[in-house]
Amino acid sequence: RNLDNQIMPTTENLSLASKKENGNNPCLKKEVTKSLAPAKKENGIKIVMKRGRKSSTQRPTCGLSNKTIVHEIARGRSRKTIRSTLEEEEEDSTLDASSEILQDLPSDTLLLLQCIQQSQQCVFIPLKVNSSRLVPAVLESQLYSKLEASDVGDSIVTQELQDLAEDNKIRRLVSANGRDIVAWMETQHYISAVKDANEYYSSNQTSTTSLEENQKSSKVISWFLKNLSKWTKKTISEEALKEALPTNQMIALDQCIDILVKRQILLPYKTKTFLFWLPHWGTVLSSISEAQNKILAQIKRSSYKELSVKAIESFQYTSMSASFLLHTLQAQGKIRVISRPAGNFAKLPEV
Repeated sequence: RNLDNQIMPTTENLSLASKKENGNNPCLKKEVTKSLAPAKKENGIKIVMKRGRKSSTQRPTCGLSNKTIVHEIARGRSRKTIRSTLEEEEEDSTLDASSEILQDLPSDTLLLLQCIQQSQQCVFIPLKVNSSRLVPAVLESQLYSKLEASDVGDSIVTQELQDLAEDNKIRRLVSANGRDIVAWMETQHYISAVKDANEYYSSNQTSTTSLEENQKSSKVISWFLKNLSKWTKKTISEEALKEALPTNQMIALDQCIDILVKRQILLPYKTKTFLFWLPHWGTVLSSISEAQNKILAQIKRSSYKELSVKAIESFQYTSMSASFLLHTLQAQGKIRVISRPAGNFAKLPEV
């Protein structure tokens, strides 16, 4: 009988053993207590308690995909509105997971920039080695005009552009006078264009010392790209370049600047100051200016100094769309677009 009790314990013995074990195990006791406690809510979001802590292992499925968010931004919905949608759809999810989604949501400005690039309504800068490859850039005026109808103010757009530039996610290109046209592009595209410019210039070297020069230029380009995150403004001074140059650098500052200027990566602007540039950026600016002048001349020749937007869009002034050119003219204050029962009309501003 004693042997049977040792092999097959009775129900009473099992119950006593279980109580004894649970009483001596604080973690298990805490788990049992928490599982019986009702679910709590913090800030309107249900928190499911498991093992005495907030569950963060399960990431809720977001109701809005990244592609959908991009299109919602383009339609004028701001990140604030999308956040509200996420909070409503994820009300039954954990607080930690919901916060993670909101923190990972990109800025309105970056989403809109990517959306405009995908819609082809932007500036395309050809590369030098393979001219069929194009680098997209979005005009700053496009970003402001697209977001002005939403609850995202100009000050927020300006701040987000500055933050994105300081994080080295986007780069800025301006016209030669530094103010007429401002374009933004993703840093990855800018880096590709800089490498392409160096490759094109190096492949066209014909001197006997071309190999040595190419090795030197490769070092300078690598140094330049490595320090891009330090230079977030539209211009860069000679002093800033000097500060970023390593003390053990075998290449002098003058040689570094000469290499960057020859490859049209930097453009002399003012005394000891340079604009960030790309080889075909000047050509693109000239093309925009020429097409704008054609549109302005056409409006001036009209009877009432105004012309239907539909009529303007029916002409092909350049490879860029007429609607894009009208937008640049309107952003620069060179024309006004008036809405009438017969349609929209472009008119010269009254003097």
